[in-house]
Amino acid sequence: MNRANKNALHEANKQLLRLSDGLFGEASELDSVEAEGLLRKTGIEPDVLTDALYRRFELQAKTYWRKGKPLPSLLKKALEDLRPPTAPPRNERELAREARMVVRRLIERLTRLPDLLLTKPTPPITVAYRNKKEISDRDKTLLDRVSDDLRRRIEDRDKRT
Repeated sequence: MNRANKNALHEANKQLLRLSDGLFGEASELDSVEAEGLLRKTGIEPDVLTDALYRRFELQAKTYWRKGKPLPSLLKKALEDLRPPTAPPRNERELAREARMVVRRLIERLTRLPDLLLTKPTPPITVAYRNKKEISDRDKTLLDRVSDDLRRRIEDRDKRT
């Protein structure tokens, strides 16, 4: 690729980044939930992307490890951030960190448990028969009465609790 083509490509990339920032905001403003949603909308599964990036960075890191050289700080940070939770801990400090995270998640779930047990979700009532052509008008009227009665019973039950 000659110099003119490289410059044109570089300018096109810069313009694309400006347009992207204008549409979605800067990357630093994007939280992880929103980023995962955007990836899924484009057909990219976030877990698959994370695994692929981790494997790619791990291959780069192996060249440093083989030569006995320290990893560049950004590569080291990327490996730490993208490391799959199923990977075994590499040292005692990592084992302790993972144990703290597991305990923290467990405590968070346990603190939400009473709220989950106290709230009784109302089951949704769907009237799928409404668009069926084989059902007579009389049958539809009877089914409507049954579904209305069921809704009232559920509402009464919820008011009592």
